[in-house]
Amino acid sequence: MSLLQIQDPKKNRLEVVVGIDFGTTNSCIAFSDDAKPFVLGGDQKLLPSVLSFDEGKWQVGKARGISIASIKRILGKSYDQIMASDAIDPKLKEIISHKDGTLKIKVDGKYFEPIYLASLIFSELKKIAERHLKQEIKKAVVSVPAYFDDRQKSAIKQAANMVGLDVIRLIQEPTAAGFAYGIQYKDTKGQYLVYDLGGGTFDVSLLNIQGKVIQVIAVSGDDMLGGDDIDHAVGKHLDISLKTAKKLKELVSPSKDATVDKTKLTWEEYEKIAAPIIEKTIKLTSSVVGLSNNLRGIILVGGSSKSPLIKKMLSKFEVEILEGIDPDRAVALGAALQAENLSRAKSHILIDVLPLSLGIEVMGGLNDKVIMKNTPIPTCVKRNFTTYADNQYAIKFRIIQGEREFAKDCREVGFFELSGLSPMPAGLPKVEVNFMIDADGLLYINASESISGVNKELVVEMQNLNQDVTDILQESFEKAEEDLNARILKEQILKAEDLISKVHKILHKLSKDHDLGTFIQRLQDAIESEDTKRIKEAYETLEAKFTPICLDHFNNQISKLLQNTKISKFD
Repeated sequence: MSLLQIQDPKKNRLEVVVGIDFGTTNSCIAFSDDAKPFVLGGDQKLLPSVLSFDEGKWQVGKARGISIASIKRILGKSYDQIMASDAIDPKLKEIISHKDGTLKIKVDGKYFEPIYLASLIFSELKKIAERHLKQEIKKAVVSVPAYFDDRQKSAIKQAANMVGLDVIRLIQEPTAAGFAYGIQYKDTKGQYLVYDLGGGTFDVSLLNIQGKVIQVIAVSGDDMLGGDDIDHAVGKHLDISLKTAKKLKELVSPSKDATVDKTKLTWEEYEKIAAPIIEKTIKLTSSVVGLSNNLRGIILVGGSSKSPLIKKMLSKFEVEILEGIDPDRAVALGAALQAENLSRAKSHILIDVLPLSLGIEVMGGLNDKVIMKNTPIPTCVKRNFTTYADNQYAIKFRIIQGEREFAKDCREVGFFELSGLSPMPAGLPKVEVNFMIDADGLLYINASESISGVNKELVVEMQNLNQDVTDILQESFEKAEEDLNARILKEQILKAEDLISKVHKILHKLSKDHDLGTFIQRLQDAIESEDTKRIKEAYETLEAKFTPICLDHFNNQISKLLQNTKISKFD
């Protein structure tokens, strides 16, 4: 009699990892099998990112009772940032409070944290996937705007974690869309630009797609610019509700005017209202296009990119505009492909980049850039530092992001202190600092000093970020020459002050007088004048006078040490 081998079908079932596009206006969840991604859900398959509080309960996807839209726009933002931003819905600002120093939203006398509200959207997406795939979903790849910082990325991960989703990877939204095109359209090879205009954010990425390898070359964007801004502008111009303004925006076209609830919007009116907002995205796009040596096409992503006006304004780049994948679903499909790639050992390779340079504040308040903007990630960079004063027992590290030459003009990411150093002369301690950025774009720092044996992991204390990334890049470009001249001056001053300190230290040890006072004073006067040329000349003069004295001093010291020492001792 033959034996039957009985197996539990659940035991051999591959773990399902989904891809999630957590959007400002709509959210979407997808799954990929055998490199064939598809969106999960009902007929619509897009979940409006709207939360409603009705009869004491929160509901997702429908605007009724007290409703909240665009929750993504305030994740990771400070109270002051939100209140100062024109991009945040005034109605949302009215219910935001700063209770007990924590940002919360007050609804019906109760307080809710933004991360909790975002988690409700993730919960609904998780339910959609579980209903469709008929099994529990525990892991996901989640998309984020290219210009979200660590604080915002962490908020999205926390929101997903709250409903039992382990985020195995964060993927930049335009990168995910490019991934979808690269895998699904085999003839999509070469350099492509992804233009991603969502409801609340704008991202643009330059990708090099070569078969199974997709490399991000450069990114730009604005995390407070999106289609919602056009809705607000239309609503303000016509003095109508946002809901009506949005419908008018979606219906109007060059061939026909739009009418909703007896309110009419002509194409000419729409162009005048929307063009200034879209022009901001075109400027950012131009900066990235300039980095391409052979642009093949532009991939449209995000529901707001469907506007005929955007296609018209993008035509200036004279390349093909690709719409083979629905712009509303491209990001979710790409995230699903990456989920399959990571969970089932596929051979596709995705190489992302760092959107802003990462640096550390050094002597004189200068920005010592450690990892440069557009460096492929994940990456790890090692740098060595030392002390500038004798018997220094601790070193404070201030980690910054930005392109400016001085730390004060960059935004602070975090700081920590490496303490417990053994008393040593300045310059002797050897502090090794490892900067590690993972595939999610999250930062980890480890610092150690070999002689003292002390070690410290960075615990980032995120600070309020009061500038948009776009402003940071624009300001760094405008101030580039001024900053460079200021840096050269500061470095000259630091170098001159160090020489004066060394001269005083050596002269103090000598019994014989050396008349260097005039040259020292001349260098000090040059420092006060802040004249780079004058400082350089005075420095070189003092250095020329001091070098023979210094060499003579060290030769005498060595002679004393070697006196009465037999040569055989060195054998």
